[in-house]
Amino acid sequence: MAAWVLSGAGAHAQDSSWALRVARRFAVPDTIPLESTFRAAWSRSGDALLTLRGLPYLVVFDRSGRTRPPIGRAGGGPGEFRSVARMGWLADTLWAYDPLAERLTFIAPNGAARTAVPPRVPRRFSMPASVEAVLADGSVLLAEGFSSPDFAAVMEGGFLLFRVSPDGLAVDTLRVLHYGDSWFVARLSRGKGEVHLPQPWGTRDLLAVSPDGGSIVVLERPLAERQQRSEFRLTRLSASGEVVFSTSVPYQPVPLAEATVTRWIDETAAGFVSAFGNAAAAREALREALFRPSFLPPASAVVVGRDGTSWVQREDKEAGTRWDVFTPTGERTRSVRGPPGLRLLDVSAGRALGLLRRGEETELVELSIERAR
Repeated sequence: MAAWVLSGAGAHAQDSSWALRVARRFAVPDTIPLESTFRAAWSRSGDALLTLRGLPYLVVFDRSGRTRPPIGRAGGGPGEFRSVARMGWLADTLWAYDPLAERLTFIAPNGAARTAVPPRVPRRFSMPASVEAVLADGSVLLAEGFSSPDFAAVMEGGFLLFRVSPDGLAVDTLRVLHYGDSWFVARLSRGKGEVHLPQPWGTRDLLAVSPDGGSIVVLERPLAERQQRSEFRLTRLSASGEVVFSTSVPYQPVPLAEATVTRWIDETAAGFVSAFGNAAAAREALREALFRPSFLPPASAVVVGRDGTSWVQREDKEAGTRWDVFTPTGERTRSVRGPPGLRLLDVSAGRALGLLRRGEETELVELSIERAR
């Protein structure tokens, strides 16, 4: 198995070189569309749990990588879902959020399930607040969304991140999150509608919560305007909303190459030929609506490990993928290389769970975290 390692000027003095290596590939049935994975995490027993867009249950894999009976089923009763988006643990109890039914389900170790309606908070404009996580102290983390008429207001003022007590009576505003250039609208010809897609190089703040609800991490990544030393900011909050650390991280901006833009447009347009009528029209509409900064955002993802570490996926010129790892108190300790096409889902001591995309195929993999040979 090839190892992807960090070397040269990008390495820190305290690093040796570290690598993520594929230790196991899961046996995933063709009926499970891994590319639709929304969230995933290890359970305390070592099972891997996934939520996938459109599925009314949680997919479960055992320690050997084989599927187990799912958690939940379609319906409206206890332990039933219309869809499952987010999940995590409150002590030894699994929680799962159904955004279509707008309710939380708590599943005890013995399998007993109970449902709860998330606390409601007053709306600004017409913006709803959706559940991001159940935190370790039992409070619920909610974030505002937006609807089209409020887009200008959100762009100017950001959207709010709330911590709400289980009884819904106490509301704390933890942060105002920058939305940035996160979505674009490509209009179909002759007024036939619109295509909404995430901007591939948007600069919105990134949010991550540890599976046990003990840590909230916000990654601010303002747009670099020149190719000179810039900074992004990583902030960790406790479940109670207290700032554990907030650190500014220097980086050297990487130009966004025209070849990268063209490749993204060509690959994306291929999926919308029927909507736009032909490939040329699709490419033209996407190119017109695309946000194209001069430089890549400094980071594209953040994951919080069970040990309190923060893993920030960086953008650079080298092959493969790269994560900078920060301690629970905010010190950057090492950079870790992984294979191209890797999306990290969960990190625990010595191992990680991820999706590995190779061409048209997506695999679910367990990875070991090792010093590079």
